Amino acid sequence: MNVPNAPYFGVSKNNYHQNDELQQTLYRLPKVHLLDEDTFGREQYLSRIKKECVNKMKVLCLVGMGGIGKTTLAKAILADVKDIYDASCFVECIENGVDCFTTSCNILEQFKVKSKPKDVEEAQKMLKSFLMKNKTIFVFDNVKNQSQIEDVVPMDDIYTNNGSTLVATTRDSKAIEYCGEEVCIINIEELDEETSMKLFITHSCGQENLPNELVEVGEKIVRACHGLPLSLKVMGAFLREKKRLRCWERALQKLKRGRELDGNENNSNYKIWKILRVSFDNLKDEEKKIFLDICCFFSNDVYPQGMSKERALRMWANSQKNIFEEDMEVILDTLIYQSLVKIDKDKIIRIHDQLQDMGRNIVEKEMEYKYTRMWNLNIDLFYGFSNKLEGLFYNNIHNNIISELRSDSFSSLQFLSCTIGDFAPNIVIRIISIFFVLIKHSLSLKCFLLDMPKRKNLPRESTNKALQMFHDVNVWKKLESLNILQLRNCSFIETFPNFFFRIPTLLELDLEGCSNLTMVPNDLEYMTSLTILNLKDCIQLYSLPTSIGSLL
Repeated sequence: MNVPNAPYFGVSKNNYHQNDELQQTLYRLPKVHLLDEDTFGREQYLSRIKKECVNKMKVLCLVGMGGIGKTTLAKAILADVKDIYDASCFVECIENGVDCFTTSCNILEQFKVKSKPKDVEEAQKMLKSFLMKNKTIFVFDNVKNQSQIEDVVPMDDIYTNNGSTLVATTRDSKAIEYCGEEVCIINIEELDEETSMKLFITHSCGQENLPNELVEVGEKIVRACHGLPLSLKVMGAFLREKKRLRCWERALQKLKRGRELDGNENNSNYKIWKILRVSFDNLKDEEKKIFLDICCFFSNDVYPQGMSKERALRMWANSQKNIFEEDMEVILDTLIYQSLVKIDKDKIIRIHDQLQDMGRNIVEKEMEYKYTRMWNLNIDLFYGFSNKLEGLFYNNIHNNIISELRSDSFSSLQFLSCTIGDFAPNIVIRIISIFFVLIKHSLSLKCFLLDMPKRKNLPRESTNKALQMFHDVNVWKKLESLNILQLRNCSFIETFPNFFFRIPTLLELDLEGCSNLTMVPNDLEYMTSLTILNLKDCIQLYSLPTSIGSLL
C-alpha cells in the first residue's frame, strides 16, 4: 500500500498535492465552519481532509484513540464537502451487529434510491449501479476490520468510480490495510494544552477565562485529561455549576486516584475511563440506572435503528408507581447537561462509544450492577441470577442459558428485546418460544421488542407453532406494567389472542410489517392508555375497529 507523505500535521506544505485546478475548486467551496466546540483546534485537519477530497483521493483513513474526535471530524467534513458530490452517506460500523443487507439498504436510503432491494445480492447490484453513475462520498465510522466495508461496498467499485471518496475512522491503523494505492492515513493527535484549556473553559464556565482562584487547579485538571476532547467536555460539564475551589480540588483528587476499571494503566481506554468515571460516580442512583440502560441497550449493536427519546421515556415510565414520562425527562436532561448523552436531530438518543464501553465495563465487573443488564449473554449461571436481571437483549441461538431458566421468575426484568436474523424456520421458532416463555415469567416487564427479518414468511407448520404460542393466554394476562410492545415483521400474526388488548398500561403498540394481519378487533378500545399504534406495511389489513377514533 502506497501511503502519501505527511500523516501528521506540522509538515512542509510541499507535501500537499496542490495545483491550479485544486485551488480554484477550493475557492468555490464554502470555508470550513466549526460545527460546534467539539472541533476546537481541528482546523488543520478539516482543511487537509477537504483538500484531499477535492484532490480526488480515493480513501482517507482517520486513525486515533477513542475520544480523540475522529467521528466529530468525519461528520464535520461530510457536512462541509457533500455539495461537491452527487450523494453522501454516513455508516456506523457495528461489530457482530447489523448485517450487510441492512447496512446496504441504509446506504441506498441515504442516497435517496426509491426502489427497495429484496436481498443482499440485489442491494449490492443497486449500489454498484449507483456508484457507476454518481460521484459519492462514504463515511464508515469506527471500523474494526476492512470486511465491514468490503462486505457492503467492494473497494474495486470505489476505485473504478471517478471522483468517489471513502472516509474511514478507526482506532487501529492496520484495520484499513489492503485498499489499493490511493490511500491517505491521517493520525488524529491530542489537543495541545492551550486548545484543551479553551474547550474545558467553554464547558465549565462558558466564558473566556477561569476565575483567578480556579486557574491553577483548572490547569492541572486539563493536563489530567490528556488532550482528549471527550474528557475535557465531560469534566467541564461536571464542574459547570461547582464554583468553589474545594469542589475543583476534590475533582482533581478523584482524577489522580482514578477508580480502577480494567486495571491496565497502559491501556488507552483506562486513561479515559477513569476521567469519565468521576462524572458517573457523581450521578444519583436513578440517573446511574438510566445511563447504564443507554450504554447497554440503546447502542447500534443492540438497537440498530436507534432508540428515540420519546420511546425511551415511555419505556422508563411507570404509572403504577407514579413515575411519569415528565419525571424521566428530567433525569435524561441531567445526563445531557452533564455531556454524558446527546439527542440528535432525529430525536435519537446517542452516546459516545467510550462512555458506552465504560458503562458496560461497570455492569460486567461491579457486583452492584453485575447481571442486571445483559446484551451478549457471556455469563456463568448462578443461583438467583434471574431475580437480578433487569434488561436482556437476546439473539444468540447457540446460547442455551435462557432456556435453562424457564421455570424461574424474572421478577425484576423490565426490558426485553430480540432481533432475529435470517435463520432457518426451526431456529426462528426456537427463539420465539424462548421469548414467550420469558414473558410469562416477567411480571414487571415494561418493554418487549421483537424484530423479525423483513418479508420473512414461515412455512405453514412453523406459522401454526408460532400462532399457538402467540395465542397462549398465559403469555399476556399477567402483564400489568407493559408500556411498549413491538412485534415487527411477524408474518405469523394473522389474528389476535384473547386478553391481548386487555393490557391497560400499554402506551405504544408497534405492528409494522405484520404482512398477514387482516384485522384489528374492537377490543382495542380496552387499551385506554394507548397513544401510538403503528400499522405501517400491514398490507393485508382491511378492517379497523370503530373504537379507534377514541384513540386519536
